[in-house]
Amino acid sequence: MDRSWMYLAPRSSQTFVNGVQTFLNFAFERACVNGTLIKCPCTSCLNMKYKSRQTVLDHLICSGFRPEYWKWVYHGEGTTVASTTTTYDEEEEILRHEMHEMLDDIFETEGGIGVEMHETASNNSEETNTRRSEFDDLVKEAEEKVYQNCKYNKLSCVVRLYQLKCLNGWSSKSFTMLLEFLKDLLPKGNLLPKTTHQVKKIMASLGLRYEKIHTCRNGCMLFWDDKEKDEVCSFCGSSRWKVHEASPEDEESPPKKKACKILRWFPLKPRLQRFFMSSKTSNLMNWHHIDRVKDGKLRHPADALVWKDFDEKFSEFASDPRNVRLA
Repeated sequence: MDRSWMYLAPRSSQTFVNGVQTFLNFAFERACVNGTLIKCPCTSCLNMKYKSRQTVLDHLICSGFRPEYWKWVYHGEGTTVASTTTTYDEEEEILRHEMHEMLDDIFETEGGIGVEMHETASNNSEETNTRRSEFDDLVKEAEEKVYQNCKYNKLSCVVRLYQLKCLNGWSSKSFTMLLEFLKDLLPKGNLLPKTTHQVKKIMASLGLRYEKIHTCRNGCMLFWDDKEKDEVCSFCGSSRWKVHEASPEDEESPPKKKACKILRWFPLKPRLQRFFMSSKTSNLMNWHHIDRVKDGKLRHPADALVWKDFDEKFSEFASDPRNVRLA
């Protein structure tokens, strides 16, 4: 199928409009949702948002197709009307796009940096430049294959492996052993990280970091806030640090102090904000208000008397369905 029209200018020409109609007919035949919606491939929606036929038409005429979308993998290309079998090349493209989509969700919301616009961002603050550098590194890793002809790029592979580690409770030691084995198993020159530490550095760039807070060995207190610089517990008097046996090398380079116990604190607000950053989860945060079946039966916590009583007491809070209730 000739697609030379996709990036022609002007987009108001009859050739482009006719081409878009051809695309819409193709997409609605193979990848339609609820009979009325398809993913919009314009430069703003980037195949992340479902729109009606007329809206997609308007977006494509106003903004054009997202760059390099020659193969319509998000609109049924590579499948028949009755089949949803995905080819190897399409899976590779989908994995690559999912990583770009994730980076857009994170960085575009944080500081106006996204896959499509990071080169033109104008804010030159030190923090923004640091995040832009992290973003550029992650984009590079989303483009690099783990090894030649591998369907996984480096970023998607690291994210998947780390997800498996977290879901199955693997220790850092066992995860490092697995990485070392995979590194040796895969073809020479592969880009797979060798240690858990290297993987965590990549994951930290994606945000949702945690903070380390030293604690008393007996759990009496946190060395935090006004107690942050204390050396001993205010309650039991135990030292904050592990006991280290001196050695001759210590005279040249004293060993770094290590805390007896560490609390890893995962701040709540950034994690709630991330739900709204992601195009895949933001709609779910409003589901209880928009799509919930309201027939008087107890189907969801929003149907419970406690929820309704809370809404009556705090009507201003309840007026915005995006507000999150924690229980």
